[in-house]
Amino acid sequence: MKPSRLIVSGMRSYPGTCTIDFTGKRRFAILGPTGAGKSTLLEAFTFGLYGASSWSSKADEAYELISTGSPSMHVTFEFSVNGRPWRVRRTLYANHRKPQAVLESMAEGGADLRVDNMRAVTEAVTQLIGWTGRASSVRSCCPRGSSTTCSRRTKATAPTSCGTSSASTNWNVSASTPAFDWSA
Repeated sequence: MKPSRLIVSGMRSYPGTCTIDFTGKRRFAILGPTGAGKSTLLEAFTFGLYGASSWSSKADEAYELISTGSPSMHVTFEFSVNGRPWRVRRTLYANHRKPQAVLESMAEGGADLRVDNMRAVTEAVTQLIGWTGRASSVRSCCPRGSSTTCSRRTKATAPTSCGTSSASTNWNVSASTPAFDWSA
């Protein structure tokens, strides 16, 4: 699986809309000070793919990911598997209205595939990428304060659409040893 774009809104430290474009990046790292929203972005991957948080497979506990005061949380994750582009969209409502989920193929000229509802999307994603929700929570982390020794990085600018967190988030793209490498 290779990520293309992540769009998050109403999720923990991102009450506004945050869009991150991974196009053209084989490796990347998510770095920043405490409270900047790094873990929230990792949770966004897990929620987008599996409809749950990384600490629990219980769907009810995902409601804790919704930003305080936000009526809903939306995650759109675009990725490719074996060169075929996909988009998964999930919405969770603070008032516990029925959650929404859609997985769709974005292949040009190909047969459009679309899967609706939380459980069917989770099953389709698991089959498509070959990972369970538990496997997705495995992370590569550098010890606090030693990120400069974990990888050589090039400075990238923070997305300006990430609400209040963007000013304090330090985005870097790894130039050698990655924190993540989803180049397959």
